[in-house]
Amino acid sequence: MVSGKNYDIKTVSKTMTKGTRAVIGSAAVAAGMKRYVTFVRVEKAATNQKGQGAKVFFASGALSNTASTLTLASAAQKLQIVLTSAITADASEAQIPNMIDTQNPLFTIAASKWLTLFCASVATFSSPANVLVQYYDQ
Repeated sequence: MVSGKNYDIKTVSKTMTKGTRAVIGSAAVAAGMKRYVTFVRVEKAATNQKGQGAKVFFASGALSNTASTLTLASAAQKLQIVLTSAITADASEAQIPNMIDTQNPLFTIAASKWLTLFCASVATFSSPANVLVQYYDQ
């Protein structure tokens, strides 16, 4: 649990397609600080793509391209969210946690590290994904 309140909450939204990566934050975490990720939401960008899925990796590493491939993203992952591709179990969104809670972060990113995302397909099916990340540095 993080003590004190931080009122400089940042929210970043990205649209991702299969094989793309995105950097969250404009730079690596500053020396002596940590990045606290408090909320993530992933949803299919195209609602008409029933049977299509997406897998989004949230990764941490020393370089901004830490999650530039599926192998690298998988090795450096802090969190992975999968939107299923099965037509009968067509999950179109995932949100963690159910309610925003800035006092109990999901995970942290250490000083001098980057928070990066990577989007992969589920099996051979791929849907673009909208990703929303809420975080603060302290």
